[in-house]
Amino acid sequence: KSQVLYGLNQAKARMASNGCAIVVEGYTDVIALHEAGVTNVVATLGTALTEEQSRLIAQYTGEVVLSYDSDAPGQAATRRATGLLEAAGVKIRVLSIPDAKDPDEFIKKFGAERFAQLIEGSSSATDFAINKLRQENDVTTAEGKVSFLKQFAALMAGLPNPIEREVYLSKVCR
Repeated sequence: KSQVLYGLNQAKARMASNGCAIVVEGYTDVIALHEAGVTNVVATLGTALTEEQSRLIAQYTGEVVLSYDSDAPGQAATRRATGLLEAAGVKIRVLSIPDAKDPDEFIKKFGAERFAQLIEGSSSATDFAINKLRQENDVTTAEGKVSFLKQFAALMAGLPNPIEREVYLSKVCR
């Protein structure tokens, strides 16, 4: 299971042609999205993304949109996957799914056009991490600000690119 991506055989041509893969947690997400015409989708089958799967994705595309479930395990899997995909040399965006627990539910409620809009509006992995820090810390209090800034500093220290680090530092300072 750690070496397999569900739906890869059907998605790989589309991933290569449009330069992007959408990675979801489960096979029901893949099936629902494929039925709606979104065919560059693969699933990790409920497990966290592995190094092998990251390298496999990198063989077909240079960009990934992570669309894991909005629950706590899905968000934790998103954070772990970003590190593995970055190590594989893949650009990462993270999809936030409002008003639904997963891509399957969203596509059934709102349709493929709205899902495409979500993909267009997806954020970078660093923006995703910063937004999560903001949600976890009450920055209206002194304690919350200190906690946010400590975690933010650690996040910035982990960015290997000094230009990227400078851009995010400036953005948050504003």
